[in-house]
Amino acid sequence: MTLTTALHQAQNDMINWQHCVRSSELVSAAPFFDMYHDTLLEIGGGDGYLASLLATQFKTLRSIDVDTSKALYYDVLKFSIEYPPFVAKSFEVVFSCHVLAHIQYKNVAMREIRRVLTDDGVAVHIVPSPWWSILTNLVHATKVHRLLAGYVVRKVKGKPTDSLKSILLHPLGTAPSFLHEIFQFSKPSWKKFMTQRQFTCEIHDGPMLQSGYRVFPFKFIGLRKRLAKIFPSSYILVTKKVSHGR
Repeated sequence: MTLTTALHQAQNDMINWQHCVRSSELVSAAPFFDMYHDTLLEIGGGDGYLASLLATQFKTLRSIDVDTSKALYYDVLKFSIEYPPFVAKSFEVVFSCHVLAHIQYKNVAMREIRRVLTDDGVAVHIVPSPWWSILTNLVHATKVHRLLAGYVVRKVKGKPTDSLKSILLHPLGTAPSFLHEIFQFSKPSWKKFMTQRQFTCEIHDGPMLQSGYRVFPFKFIGLRKRLAKIFPSSYILVTKKVSHGR
């Protein structure tokens, strides 16, 4: 099976909405590394679903994550990108999907990506846009009162609960709040993030408008794609190492 065939089948997944969305994003990202076929490193493999699709194209694929408990579709290795067990220049492609925002030590992670990537390789990252954050937090605002009520009940009972920060400020990743992320997830901010870490960066719009919540899953796919031409929920960062000789 080719990657194209696998992605076509994945987009028709009417059971797992997350897989449907992520495979659609991968369809948009795949052309930026379709000339490579040997080695790929996936960061943040999760359940291994995207790795299982990417494995149809690459001879060697390694997927890593700090939590491998949900790895059902591919053998995800338990490693952090801050400390990957790979030799220098061992991967033609480094790929991540909605992972960069969650990495605590981003400078260390980007240094390691640069180290393991071949000189002529490409690192492709699917990342959230400000529209994702805005839409997600508009939906989240309708749930805050219930989340706060649950927080109080669990506190009284002495049970583990989400922090007030996660309920009220609701950042996706390591930023102090979703308001910070609206700016950090902008195209200029992502480009600056990459160029400061010695990567060239092209940014392309993602294929769909959706939030972090399951709002009307599998509905209005055509409308979501049309809206994404103006309000994409994700960006595709196509990055390459800047040569020290430049």
